Amino acid sequence: MPKCCSCIALKSGIRKIFNKKNLFYEDANRKDFSSFLWCECPRTYVMYRCLMFIFSLGWLISHLERNYRTGTLAEFMLYLTHWFEIIFNVYLLLSVATAMVEIRKNSVLTEIQLEKESASKEVVESTEEVDHLEKDDADSLQGRKSLRWYHKCTWYSYESSLVGSLLITIVYWSYLWTGTSVKENPFDIYQHGLNCVILFIDLSITRLPIKLAHAVQHSLFVFMFMMFSLAVSYIRYAKGYEKLAIYWILDWMNYTKCAVLITLGIFPAMFLLQVVIVGANQVKLNLHRKFTNNSTAVLMRQDI
Repeated sequence: MPKCCSCIALKSGIRKIFNKKNLFYEDANRKDFSSFLWCECPRTYVMYRCLMFIFSLGWLISHLERNYRTGTLAEFMLYLTHWFEIIFNVYLLLSVATAMVEIRKNSVLTEIQLEKESASKEVVESTEEVDHLEKDDADSLQGRKSLRWYHKCTWYSYESSLVGSLLITIVYWSYLWTGTSVKENPFDIYQHGLNCVILFIDLSITRLPIKLAHAVQHSLFVFMFMMFSLAVSYIRYAKGYEKLAIYWILDWMNYTKCAVLITLGIFPAMFLLQVVIVGANQVKLNLHRKFTNNSTAVLMRQDI
């Protein structure tokens, strides 16, 4: 029997989304890491990144200092919220460094390109080697060269921070909030709400793409935390601790079925959250296309 057209289209779409370039953070433009979507202002972009990093780092240091005063510093790395808080700061630091590297490289390559254009007016004939070098430099200027490790780390931490902020905000206010007032613990508002707002503002003005295929890495990361919580529970049980679970919904001893269901459900949940941020990114790109005249290239390149 001939295959159904819809099945063929679905298979083709899945292959396109989960191809090698998407899975391994290769389908992006270097220019995405050093300029805004709405305007190309490299210096302003770096200043914006620096201010964001200083603001976020201030909150992290204040949080660590508070834990030190209350004698809970040793427990800081037990919570998923704090894992994503650190990833957020790593993202901002990497984004500053990556933007500065790209701006410096673009400045040097632009000078080289201008020199070669000037020289080409005087020299009529050119060798194949020179032609190859010129093409390579032009590709570098237009961002078509392959991404380096720091681009990929920045890209991963960016998306991970977005998905993580959504996850912890929803889970915290739905299941974990105990009625603590903002005055008692202002870090609750920052970690479980304000950081989410900041990241979506960041999403609305930056050029970094978002891929549905990256839900695989984010799901594995959260699954790794689930296994970490299981190990912590058994270690605490072996040492005779009264409190075994990091979170009550991940109480592997008393609510094993609940913990198993949550762990298995994290994979579809992370894909759903990735769909949300992919959708938000597409809305941003559509608005950019509507209000500007030079967004065609950006929109064609940023597939899901």
